[in-house]
Amino acid sequence: MFAVLVSGMAFAQQPATPSDLDRLIAFFYRDPRPERLVGIFDSEQAQSSSWMAYPPITGLLARSFNLHPDWIERLIPNAPDSKAASTLVAALRLSGHAAEAERFRARLRNSGLDAKLEGEFAALPARLEDIQIKTPSDLDV
Repeated sequence: MFAVLVSGMAFAQQPATPSDLDRLIAFFYRDPRPERLVGIFDSEQAQSSSWMAYPPITGLLARSFNLHPDWIERLIPNAPDSKAASTLVAALRLSGHAAEAERFRARLRNSGLDAKLEGEFAALPARLEDIQIKTPSDLDV
């Protein structure tokens, strides 16, 4: 009985293996080619996760859009879900492409934006560099 209990405790203490999306976000700086971000919203984790997975993607995309504006259209999916749409609008705004963000927002009015993410992103500044940490979401971005 003791051996079963100890082996169960050892199994419970092992850290979870990070997903491909987590590794991409955490280590993108090692190989910051924008083509690595194509399909970022296609990952199973991004599609099924809670809203909390999206603020880090927002910051990553904002910086990529800032450095590589020619990749904006290639990184935007054809039919984003509401969470991806809100993330993309915020990333475009943070990257200094406010006009593109508003055009994209207008294009998505029918498919909808995620209310929770819109609330989290509402107070974000116009530039990524101007973020002042006030909420956990700000820190994630």
